[in-house]
Formats: sequence, C-alpha cells, structure tokens
Amino acid sequence: MINKMPIIPFLFFVFVLNCKIIAQFKLNFETKNWQSEYSIQGWTKEDGLPNNKVYDIIESYDGFIWFGTSDGLVRFDGNQFKVFNSSNVPKIKANVVRYLYNDKNGKIWAANGGAGLLSISKDKFELISEENGLSLNHVSTITEDKSGKIYIGTYGGGISILQNGKFNYINSKIGLSSDIIYSILVENNGRIWAGTLNEGVNLIDKNGITIFNHENGLPKSTVKQIFWAPSFGENSKGRILVATNKGVFVFNGKGFEVNEAFLQLKEKIVNHIDEDEYGNLWFSTSGSGIYIYNGKTLAHLSKNNFLPTNDISHVYPTKVGIWICSQTNGIFYIKKNRVKVITKAQGMPNNHIRTIFQSSAGTLWIGTENGIAKYYEHENKIVPIKTNKEKFTVLAWAENERGEIFLGTHQNGLFKIVSDKLVNVVSHKELKAKMIRSLKFDDNGTLWIGTNGAGIALLKNDEILFIDKTNGLSSNFIACISKSGNEELWVGTTGGGVVVLDKNGLVIKSISDKDGLASNIINSISVDENGTKWIGTSVSGISRIKNNSIFNFNEQNGLYRNTIKKLLYDGKKRFWITSNQGIYSIDKNTLNEFADGKTQKLNFSLFGKNDGMLSDEFNAAADNAGCISITGKIYAPSNDGMIVIDPNILNSNVDPPLVYIDDVFINYNKSSKEELGELPPNTESVQINYGGISFVHEKNIKYKYLLQGIDEEWVYVENGRQVLFTHLPYGNYTFKVKSITPDGIESKDYAYLNFTILPYYWQTFWFKILSAFLIIGLISSFIFYTVQRRYKQKLVKLENEAALERERIRISKDIHDELGASLTKISLLSDLAKMHLTDNPNLEDDLNKISEASRNVALTLDEIVWAVNPKNDTLEKTIFYIIQYIEEYISSTEIEFDIHIPDTIPELFIHAELRQNLFMSIKEAVNNVVKHSNANVLSLIVSIEKFQIDITLEDNGKGIDFGNLNQFSNGLENMKKRIENSNGKFEISNKNPNGTRINIKMQI
Repeated sequence: MINKMPIIPFLFFVFVLNCKIIAQFKLNFETKNWQSEYSIQGWTKEDGLPNNKVYDIIESYDGFIWFGTSDGLVRFDGNQFKVFNSSNVPKIKANVVRYLYNDKNGKIWAANGGAGLLSISKDKFELISEENGLSLNHVSTITEDKSGKIYIGTYGGGISILQNGKFNYINSKIGLSSDIIYSILVENNGRIWAGTLNEGVNLIDKNGITIFNHENGLPKSTVKQIFWAPSFGENSKGRILVATNKGVFVFNGKGFEVNEAFLQLKEKIVNHIDEDEYGNLWFSTSGSGIYIYNGKTLAHLSKNNFLPTNDISHVYPTKVGIWICSQTNGIFYIKKNRVKVITKAQGMPNNHIRTIFQSSAGTLWIGTENGIAKYYEHENKIVPIKTNKEKFTVLAWAENERGEIFLGTHQNGLFKIVSDKLVNVVSHKELKAKMIRSLKFDDNGTLWIGTNGAGIALLKNDEILFIDKTNGLSSNFIACISKSGNEELWVGTTGGGVVVLDKNGLVIKSISDKDGLASNIINSISVDENGTKWIGTSVSGISRIKNNSIFNFNEQNGLYRNTIKKLLYDGKKRFWITSNQGIYSIDKNTLNEFADGKTQKLNFSLFGKNDGMLSDEFNAAADNAGCISITGKIYAPSNDGMIVIDPNILNSNVDPPLVYIDDVFINYNKSSKEELGELPPNTESVQINYGGISFVHEKNIKYKYLLQGIDEEWVYVENGRQVLFTHLPYGNYTFKVKSITPDGIESKDYAYLNFTILPYYWQTFWFKILSAFLIIGLISSFIFYTVQRRYKQKLVKLENEAALERERIRISKDIHDELGASLTKISLLSDLAKMHLTDNPNLEDDLNKISEASRNVALTLDEIVWAVNPKNDTLEKTIFYIIQYIEEYISSTEIEFDIHIPDTIPELFIHAELRQNLFMSIKEAVNNVVKHSNANVLSLIVSIEKFQIDITLEDNGKGIDFGNLNQFSNGLENMKKRIENSNGKFEISNKNPNGTRINIKMQI
C-alpha cells in the first residue's frame, strides 16, 4: 500500500466551493470505556454491500466514500450503496478491487483484479491494460507525484509510470530487487520508495537504486505499505514508516529499525498506516485489530473492547469520523457519541429503565423494570436502593413539601422512601388497582394518585377519596396528571382523552377527539409558561390547546413520529420527545409558527442508535418517563439504559449535506447525464434519481426539487430519492435538487440537470398557425366531454357514498329515538301502574316483568345502536365499550374485575358485524360467569399483534361440567358460531385448579 498524500491546494478549493463547517473528530486517549464515548456503526451484505471482504477505502472530492471489495467497486453516500461490477459496467472485467487511489484531478483509480487498471471520472469508466502498455494486468498499488505522473505497482511487472498516455517502466532489469511490488511512496523531493514481496524496500533517486533488506533492519517479509508520517520523529519533522507482516519499521537515514513506540506491533501483520487531523497514527492489522499512536501512547482497539472483528484491512480517518474496512465483516464507522448511556455496567439495577425523577435536592431517582436507584449528577454516581421485593417496578414519583419522596409501583402499591428504605403507604388493594402511573402533590399537600383502572385516588391525612367515572371522569385509566397555573389539574387518560379538574377534584370539562383532540389515548401533558397545553398522544402525534383552539401535529404534516411517549419541555424554547424510534427535539416557536401558518416545515434534531444509544426504543409512557435536570441535561428511559443528552450538542457545527444527481432514465431506459441534452418529441418519461451525502444524518435526509419550466415553487420530499416526469411538453428544462437535514440545514448548492424536449412538427410555429382553429375546437370539445364525464362519474359516486352513510346514520337515529323512546315510555307506565296497584300481588308481578323486559329491550336497543353507529368502527372504542359493559354489569355483584390491556391500542378499523359478534359473545360469557360460576374474580386479558386481537376471559369459579352442558349448550354454541362466522377462533376450557377460560382470536 502507499501513502495517499493529500493535495492541499485542491482540498482548499473544495472547502471554499462547499463552504463546509467542519465538526472535528478527536480521539480521547484517556477513555476507559470506548462504548461510553464512541459508537461504531457497521454495514454488511445485508445492508447492500456486495461482499463482506473489503480491501480499500477512499473519499472522493465530491464527498462519496468508495470501497474496493472482492465483488466489485462500491460507492456510498451514507444511506445507499451503489455497486459497479462486470454485471453493470462493461469496462470492468474482474470484480476484485484491491486498491483505490484518488488523484489530484479528482479521478479515481482502481486495481481491477487481474484485468488491469480502471479509471473513473464523472461516472465514465476506462480500462487500461497490457494492450495499452501496462507492464502487467495484475495491479497492486497506485500513486502519483506532484507533476501528475501515475505510478502503478504490479505483482510481477515492476512499476509502470503513466504520463500523457505513455508508459515508462522501472523493473528488475534496471536494478529493482523484485518485480513483485506491493507499495510505492513518492516524496515531494522526487525520491521513489518501492516495497516488495520478501525482497525489502527499493529507494530510487538521482543516485540510482538502493536496496534495503534484512541486512538493513528489515525482515524477510511483505512490505505492505511505505508511509510518510509528517508528525512522527524528532521535533515532529516526519519519518518514513514501513508496514510489514512482522510489524512496523522506521527509517533512520541509513536503514530501518523497530522504534520503541511500536514494540507492541512486533510480529503483527500490519496492513495499512494512516494519520488523522491531529497527527495520530492508525495501524490496521490482520488478527490484532487497530493500534493508534498519539506521540506518547499506543492505544489498542480490538474485539475485546470495541471492534466487531480483529481482521482490519484499512483505517481511513476523516474530519468527522473513522472509516474501517474489515476482511470478514464489511465496513464500520466510528464517531463521537452525541448521547451518554448509563447501564448496569455503571451500577444500574436493570437496563430497562421506566421512570426518572429529580428531587428538589438535585438527586435523580430512577425506576427500572426491576429495582430503583439514585443518581448523583455531578458525581456521575449510581447508588442502587434495596427493595427486598422479587420484582419492583416504579412507574411514578413525587415529592412533598417536606422533601419526602413517594413512588407508585406496578402491583406493589404506594411507597415512600425514608433513609433510603422503602415504607409502604397504601397497598394496591386499597387503591383498587395494581398499577400507579402518575403521582402529583397539589398546593394543599394532597397526593393525587393516577391509577390504571380505578380513576384518581386523593390521599390526605391517611384518608383516601376516589374520583372515577361516577364523578364525571371520562375514563378510569389515568396516564398523567399535570398542574396548570390557574389551580386546575389536567388529567390524561387512556381512552377518555383529557379531563380538567379543579383543586377540589370536581370535573370542569372533558376534551376528546370529538372536540378535535388527535386521540383519546394520552401519554403526556406539558404546560408551557404561556399556559398553552401540549398533549402527547399514543399513536396520533401532538395536540396543542391554545385559547380553547386545538391544532394537531403528526407525521402527515411533518412530525418525526406519531408515537409520543413523553413530552419534555425545557421551560424556554424546546421540546424533547421520546418515541418508539429515538428522541427528537423541536423548537416550540417552530411548532407555533407552523400551527399559525407562518412556516411550512417542521425541523427537528434526531438522536438514535447512531448517536450512541444501545436501543432507540422508549416504551415507558408515564408522567415520569424522563426529565430535564436542573443542569439542563435531558434524561430519558430507554429499553437499554438511561439516556443522557447535553442540549449544548445542538449548538455544535455540523457539515451541511451534499447533494448529487445519479442515474437518469429516458422512457424507462438508462441514459447518460452527459448525453441528455436534446430529447425527441416522443419522450414519454424522464426519471431522475438523486441523493444526499451525509454520514451524520444518513437515512433521515430530506429533499426538495424544482423543475424550471413546470414548477413555480420547490417541492418537498420526505424520503424519496427519485422523481418521474411523464409527458412533459416540449421546451427547455432545468431540474434542481437540494438535500436537507432533519433540523433544516440545506446543502449549500443544488445539483442541477439541463435538458430540452424537442417539439413534433405539428407543434412548430408554422403548423400551429395553420391548424389553430381546428385544434382549439377539437381540444375544447374533448376537454369538455372528458371533464363532464369524469365530473358526472365522481358526482354519482359521491352521492351513492353519501346516501349510504346517511341511511346508516338514519337507521341508528330512528331506532334510538323512536323505538327506544316507546320502550322507555312502556317502562315508565309500568312503574307508575305498579305504584298504584300495590295491593294486587299478581298484577304487580306482571308489571314487574313488563318493566324488566322493557329495560332489557332498551338496553339491547342501545347495544344495537352502538353496533350500527359508524363512529364506533375502531378497535379502541370496541375494547373500551366491552370493558365499560363488564364493569357496569358486575358492579352490583361481589365479583372483582381484573383488566389487562395494552398501554397502546392501534387505530384499526373494525366493521360493525364483527364488533357485534365479538360483543355479544363476550356478553353471553359474562352472563354465564355471573349466573353460574360462583366466581369472585373475573379477568379480561387483551393482546394485539399486527392485525390480530386475542381476548381471554377467565374466572376462578367452579368451572364447567362438560359432561352436562344442557344449561350452557345453546349459549356456548351461539358464542362459537358468532366468532367462527367472523373468521375467528373460539375456545373454552377449565382452568387448573378451578375456573373457566374462554379465548377468542380474530383477524381485524
């Protein structure tokens, strides 16, 4: 290998041209944990590489990263790989590319296996071989001197020197120790160094050829690279280093020696040497990973501490990260982490973090899937707290005015911490619910406890008062509680939207999707300094409530993700949002300007696995699912560790992305961009593929394009990388495209492409004059007929759809209003007659039956209306209607109702017939439990996977005697038939030791 010396003037030109702002990558040699400071991202065949064996890497002057592999030449833009091999480039005769070089003119040179030398310029490939004067087609290395001569090393043909299309040669005939050349270095003073296979190093200068071998300190080994290290040596004057299969050797002016700095590399197979911006030397080895020398210390990266493999072909430092080619595992990229992760390795009880809360004393309290801990921010110290529980999951925290810390758990009730010990305050049985999702002290010292199923429990002076649906709550499943400045408490529920209560617990109002809220399943509520409420929903984005007006932000209008786990507001200007795919930060003013129509884009800063997270999934959804500390840092609970983000990272300079135009297809056939020019009149389609180059934002690059001649404004594209124009009119066109980062930074320049579509002869000026009146008449007639026909078809379709919907709503309304009213009247008259005829037992009994029958008919009618009403055609409303029915049905019994439903219910459509069959089956099952089971616990378990719902209803009663089913047979048969008619599965069985289980599975 050779030293690929940078061409400073040309790089300066590129710098000025692109006006880059460089974010420097600097290695910290003091780190004790590489993973805590750096992340490594990998790509293999599964990600688009043609082969996992990668030999070489360069960065071209237009920003691409190029790889030489055992199965072709690869170009990478940070998101997509483009492979060039013999299957798609005729000039490529062999797919193995062992060496790459980028000359000062921007041309890429590639050693093409045993087929010669490839040159690539502006997507044009040329092959240079023995037929053109190359000494041997087996090329090993390439470099150039300051005059532009290209030096080509070969495996047996010595050195070929290419200048102005002509070759000169240096080989064993004129004194080289071997014609098998592995590496070449050309110094600025004109001296040429050539490394060979087992025959040492040749120095070629004005004095002739000098050979350095084992007699001059070199081993009998392959010289894989001769490298000029400008920062190494005494007074940093620079020295020549040689990489061999037996370590690294330094030229001392007379011969080569092993420098004490590189003793650890002795007998190691060193494949490549490179130097980064700070003078650090990077050594790539086979079997021993990577060594880095900073002038004092030789650091070591391997599988034991950081790398996925120890077999490294090439390390390529850049200003923003380190590229690594491996011999077995594809490619890797090392960059500085933008986030910090705290895990079990630092003392965390469990890596699955659920809640984070900061006390007034500054201590961070952390609840994990199993266990709790304290975190001292300034000391970076984790202190686990003993719980003496087999499993202890904390979902909520609060602190009273005395500084006491309270915590709500899953299945263990309410605790407080006294001297780092847990003291039980209220059991889950007393709270009537196993899960506490929110805790909040009001100004009077009352603790508001948000439960999952029992509404809100108010705890004061050891007394508990419940607020639930009977008091006006829209749902008993409480997700979050937030205090507003006017002594109101805003409560987010699962299924019931938002409820606003006063300080005494009285319901002021409810806000739901009927009022414009994005969803009724709420995960988070944040109140800013202006009193504006920001509502984070489970799967429908963010709702802003300002001056009693609601505006919704979602993926359709530019939000990164609709799944909002927690909204964290820094109190100044930014929101930090945890989602199911990372954390993103967005400016509050941007959201307000978007809602007010002052801007058309939502820009955000995204943090994920590429920034150092071990997992970008955030499943915790509760009041304390993250916090912003008093130091301003963001703490978020991920599925694999606690995430810490310093918001100052947003102020760091980052390269703007680059943009390029790739392939062009005319009439669906690939065409050269240079040959695009003038297109014939019969051009049906023009497809332009484009992309952005960024190794920071990668897959999150967005685009905007403009076709001058057609578009008046830029067209924004979220993820597309191609645009298809069909049936363009004749004329001159300029296609422009720019790339944009998620936080709104655009590429400095746009990529553009000019082309012209020629007119048919009848589109020329003279033909138009002759045929004007005829064409106008025909076109007018055709347009009129076409528009009229389409308008009529569309009108008929809309009328049919509207009529069907009106009919459905009318049936629902008529059944409810007329028949329901009549039956209610019968019930009232029966009750009145009963009051007047109390001395006639038989008549009273009959009237009781009439009254009861009327109520049952009215109830059944209400169920039918629910099933018919199209507004209820969602899975979410179906589940909560079933829960509501069961709660009301067993409310007068001694049966305890236990509910297990997902925290997040997807927005899936479920048609009326399926809803009716599902509800009637469960209704029949609940009726059997109440009348026949002698149970005291009834459980409803709901799980949802993709488009299948799984419902289990089980009790702890006496079970069913399957040998004697007379009392159940009709009901069971009806339930089974209803479910099977809806293409579902119905199973009933007895539990061990007692009780009955009914399982229903249905496709939605």
